[in-house]
Amino acid sequence: MVVFAGFAANYFNGAQAFISWRYDITNQVQIEEEALANSAFLSLTLETVDQGILVIDEAERIVLFNQHACDLAGVTADFLDARPTLSALFDRQHAHGEFDAVSADVLARLSSRSRFKGDQAAATIERQRADGSWVLESCHRNDQGWLVLTFQDITDLKLVEADAVEKARLLELTLDNMGQGLTMYDQDWKLLVRNDRYRQHFDLPQEVFKSAKSFDDIVGPTMRQDYGESEWRERLQAVRSPRRMKETWRRSFTRPNGRGIDLLSLPVPGGGFVVTSTDITERLRIEAEAVAARDAAEAAAQSKANFLATMSHEIRAPMNGVMTTAEILAQSPLDDEQQQLVLRLQQSAHILLTVINDVLDFSKIEAGKMTLEAVAFDPLEIIEQTMTLFQPSAEEKDLRLILRPETPLPLQLTGDVSRFRQLLINLLGNAVKFTAEGQVTVAVRATSDESGNLTLCVTIRDTGIGIAAAQMETLFDPFRQGDASISRAFGGTGLGLAICKRVCELMGGRIGVRSPNPTDQGATFWFELPFKQNNLTLDTPSDWLKGRQVWLLGYQAAEVDSLRLMIAPLGGDITWFAEDEIDAAMRDLPSLAALT
Repeated sequence: MVVFAGFAANYFNGAQAFISWRYDITNQVQIEEEALANSAFLSLTLETVDQGILVIDEAERIVLFNQHACDLAGVTADFLDARPTLSALFDRQHAHGEFDAVSADVLARLSSRSRFKGDQAAATIERQRADGSWVLESCHRNDQGWLVLTFQDITDLKLVEADAVEKARLLELTLDNMGQGLTMYDQDWKLLVRNDRYRQHFDLPQEVFKSAKSFDDIVGPTMRQDYGESEWRERLQAVRSPRRMKETWRRSFTRPNGRGIDLLSLPVPGGGFVVTSTDITERLRIEAEAVAARDAAEAAAQSKANFLATMSHEIRAPMNGVMTTAEILAQSPLDDEQQQLVLRLQQSAHILLTVINDVLDFSKIEAGKMTLEAVAFDPLEIIEQTMTLFQPSAEEKDLRLILRPETPLPLQLTGDVSRFRQLLINLLGNAVKFTAEGQVTVAVRATSDESGNLTLCVTIRDTGIGIAAAQMETLFDPFRQGDASISRAFGGTGLGLAICKRVCELMGGRIGVRSPNPTDQGATFWFELPFKQNNLTLDTPSDWLKGRQVWLLGYQAAEVDSLRLMIAPLGGDITWFAEDEIDAAMRDLPSLAALT
């Protein structure tokens, strides 16, 4: 029990009197202790809350607060301990620059609330602090007139909002600046996204487009424009089928105003779909021009083919007559001068016929009229025959023509032998024409796959004037030669290599020229052609020279390599004697002959 006692002395009628009293204050002490405990618990509780809290009584004084409130209001705990009024708190904040970053409207609302005026006493206010952070202040008044003011730091939320606003702005900017129109709808056909390019593609009024809420609001006006009152509703319902929403579809069409549109609809995961529109007016114009140009080109090609068919006969027939007459004339009795004139006539006629054949062949290829035949032939025999044709020209220049089989060759292939021979004549003829001295080597090899198809590779290398690296890229173009001086010095149409390339491609093969090394002379051309083998047995002669001596007298080193490849399969023992070793070899001939 807690007792409160008192004692007092006084005089009464001249006599001293004493008074004493006692009170039992146990309940009062308990109440005060409980109040203190509750206050401490409440203070502790307030400090654990992540918001700032101010409690203002009916006299407008701050009677309770936490540290968060001090931090977010921009005042000290000592200031709030003095129980200032809400108006004094506002004046203190304003004086210390707490409201420097707020607008005049927000400042007026804060001032009105601080004086408990009007609806602002229970308002929610967002404000930016001087340090750039954001605070949300909310007021709640109870029935007794007390006010609870809470402060919440919403800086992170404002950053997220600002980021979302910026992303929305960028998205809108992107959508409006796309080359394509775009609309997006949910599964209920409600309009979610649109851009102005779509409106432009379909000539929709701005007010109609901005107020549109659904697929019908967007597509309906366009259907009405394009198909009229009698058809647009039926067409709209056909387009608005649920099946269309769930599948990808594309449609290109030309609107009545001449604008070409390409529409693409794509389903969206979760329901709904996106429609993009592309203005293809220019593309359709180009395609129409291309079709017209193609038709004109085909007509021109047909006319060209008809012309060539006529001219091939009209030119070759009299030319053959000239050459035949010249040949008969050459066999008649003529003096030397007349013989020279006839020879010149024959040479000129041959050159002219070559030019005519080149032009007609190239034109035939260009017109797509050249056809291929399939006949059986011996590839090595064709190569040897072609080399024989150029042997007289080579001998006039003292050139050596060398054949070098690098692999055993098939006895028989099936393909267009005329075109194969044409390639050999063109390339070998160029090699002889552009080579003044040295040699021309024809190397050939064959490779086959498991299905029996064979690829024949022919390489023709000369020691002539060579080809500049800068001329390699255009060497196979029509009417092109190395340079103008070559045309003047050697003649020709510049069509030979172009024809070779087209023929190779027509036969499914390839042709090329290897870039020479700086120290090399001449040029190396090659081509590869696929053929079918009639006989898989390769041309591998029997060993009838086995055990016998084979002498190679006076050959050049390059020729010896080729001869070794040709003789080795026959089984002979090859010995090479250079030109300066021939005499010594011949002296030993009797003794060597005894060994064979």
